[in-house]
Amino acid sequence: MFDPMELSKNEAGVLRLFRIDLSDEDIEAILTPKADLPPKAAAIAQLVGLDWIDDQYAELFHTDDLGEMGLATYLVQGQGIPSSTIEPDRLKLTQIDGYVLILLSKAFEDFTGELALNRATTLIDVYTEEGMDISFEPLPSRSATEAANLGAPPVNSHLVALKAMLLFPFACALIGIILWLLLR
Repeated sequence: MFDPMELSKNEAGVLRLFRIDLSDEDIEAILTPKADLPPKAAAIAQLVGLDWIDDQYAELFHTDDLGEMGLATYLVQGQGIPSSTIEPDRLKLTQIDGYVLILLSKAFEDFTGELALNRATTLIDVYTEEGMDISFEPLPSRSATEAANLGAPPVNSHLVALKAMLLFPFACALIGIILWLLLR
């Protein structure tokens, strides 16, 4: 059974949606920290009980920023969550008003362990991104499965070395004769 608060090393395609109950000033301090405050990645990580996350895979915003689109539509169109997964939660997602945090699996890098949410953070739900439907067809012919053969026979490196040893003295003798004839 999947525990939404448990992070595994090979986790991929999981989106965690959190509600954040902080003031506008606190959110502003997280998104644009001053020199005496922790960086954005550390501040967002503290919301879920971690030291650091990759903030490229984290979004913290107010639901009003989505305008007419709404959170449910954003999760489908902007995050690749299947609409069939969102549909049962559409009403719940529509009623959310305030700041939300979206964390993708890649935000946690190689961290394994459990999230420990602070007082301002509440898990709303966990969704999985829609994966590509991949099917593998058998290759059409036997030649497609073998290494490319361009018509050249395989080269025996020992035979090449033997030919070079035999031809080298003759090449030196030929060059010597040509130089002797030119310089004479």
